[in-house]
Amino acid sequence: VRATNTGISAVIDATGTVTASAGVDARATLVETIVPERDVTTLVVRFGEWINAVAALLSAGILVVTRVQRRNQGRASTSYPQH
Repeated sequence: VRATNTGISAVIDATGTVTASAGVDARATLVETIVPERDVTTLVVRFGEWINAVAALLSAGILVVTRVQRRNQGRASTSYPQH
């Protein structure tokens, strides 16, 4: 279901077929039967809400490791004259 205040509102099924639509800036009521897919399971449904926190921590960890590696490469490439 795609509903907009300005633009085209439509009901689109799982295959991408537009089953009902209203034109641009048209006032309309769309009535359509929506049948949810029973075999589709999202990651949040399967594993729970904690997956968002894990993804955020993993992203933060990758960012920290990347910055530390870049900092260490910068120090390694700096050569000092030998006395």
